[in-house]
Amino acid sequence: RKDGISVGKMDALEHRYNNVMGRVGTAYIDAAQAMSEIRGFNVVAHLGNAFLSMITDPAFLAMTAKFNDLPALKTVIRGLRMAVKSGMGNTEEFRFATQIGFAADYAMDRMSAAARFTDTRPGGFMQRASDLTMRLNFMHPVTIANRAAFQLEYAASLARDAGKPYDQLSKARQEAFKQAMITPKMWDDIRAKPLTIRDGVPYMDMNAVGSGTNKEEATRLFGLIHQETDYAVPTPGAESRAL
Repeated sequence: RKDGISVGKMDALEHRYNNVMGRVGTAYIDAAQAMSEIRGFNVVAHLGNAFLSMITDPAFLAMTAKFNDLPALKTVIRGLRMAVKSGMGNTEEFRFATQIGFAADYAMDRMSAAARFTDTRPGGFMQRASDLTMRLNFMHPVTIANRAAFQLEYAASLARDAGKPYDQLSKARQEAFKQAMITPKMWDDIRAKPLTIRDGVPYMDMNAVGSGTNKEEATRLFGLIHQETDYAVPTPGAESRAL
C-alpha cells in the first residue's frame, strides 16, 4: 500500500489515465493485440445486427430533451439530419458545435484512438473487419450526431433563457441548475455573456461563458450539459474503454 491506496488500485487508475491520454504500455502490447483481435471477432460476430438496438435511441433522446425543456421532435430530427449529412461528407454543424465549445469529446476520442493505433502494431484482419462492421451498421455516426444535436439544442435553449432571471426559469431548469450547483449569481454571469448567432438562431457559447473570471460557471454548466447528453445518448466512458 502507498499512502493508504493499494498497489492494485493505483495500477487500475494508471491504466485508466493512460487510456484517456492515448498511451499504451509497451509491456502489454502482445497481450493487447491478442485481446483486440478477440474483441474484433466478437464485434463481427455479434454487432452486425446491432443496428436493430438503435430503434429505441430516438426515444431516449426525446425523453431526455423533453425533461430538459428542449424541443423533443426537433432534437431527434436534427440528430438524424446531422447523421445523414455527415455520411455525405457535410460536417458543418459538427464544426459549429466545436466552435462554441461542444463536440470536442468526439475529436479527443478520435485523436486518442489514433495515438493508440500509432503506438501499437497495425491492426490484424479481425480489427479491420470489426472497423468495417462498425461503419456499415451506422451506429457510430448516429451516436455522435445525436450527441451533437442534443448539445446544440441545449445551447439554443440556454440562449432563449438568457433574458430571464433565475426565478423566472422553468422548474425543470432551476432543478437542473440546483443539482449542478449553479447559483442565481452564476446564472446572471452566464447569461451576460455574448451569444453566437447561426442562421438567425442564438446559441450559448461555452467559450464565451468560460472567458474572464467565469471558469467555475463554465465548468459547472458544461458538466451539466455533458451529464444530460450522456443520459440522452449513452456512450462508454473512460473506465469502460480502459478495460
